[in-house]
Amino acid sequence: MAFLSEQEAFERDLLVYGQAIMGKDIKGIWIDEMTQPQAQQYGQLNGPGFKITGAKLATAKGDTMTFSLPDDWFNTNFIKHDTDKAQWSLLPWEVLEEVVQILTEGERKYPSVDGIPNYQRCTDVNRYFNAHDRHLFETRMGRLTDKESGKSHIAHAIANLLFAGWLEKYGK
Repeated sequence: MAFLSEQEAFERDLLVYGQAIMGKDIKGIWIDEMTQPQAQQYGQLNGPGFKITGAKLATAKGDTMTFSLPDDWFNTNFIKHDTDKAQWSLLPWEVLEEVVQILTEGERKYPSVDGIPNYQRCTDVNRYFNAHDRHLFETRMGRLTDKESGKSHIAHAIANLLFAGWLEKYGK
């Protein structure tokens, strides 16, 4: 199953709206006006001070139409019982990207065997705690970048905590 990004979901919704009012197949979409300067902040559509006021649609034949969106377009009868669910939007994805780069390099250095990643073969959680502590120590000493990988010691420490967490949950 493929998941849509905030931008893709937003554009899909505008295309559906445009098809409904134009009655034609839509080829492209352009945002005409927003009250915040950057149209790239699609994830804040319902946030304070952010309202899309119009869009332009183009059909495959080249017809275009500029229209205004109704004030309630993004909130009409929408109900989602997710207030008690994990808020993934709170994750600092930029930091996690470096962690994933470290995991990818680790897979090259210590390849999976029979589809099982090397870190899942460890049975001693202290190996991960020790590695975490070494990287944390380097950071506390002001040495922020791991010499071997060129990546942040903090990102390495996070990777080791992830391994420890996996071992705690699934290990022997």
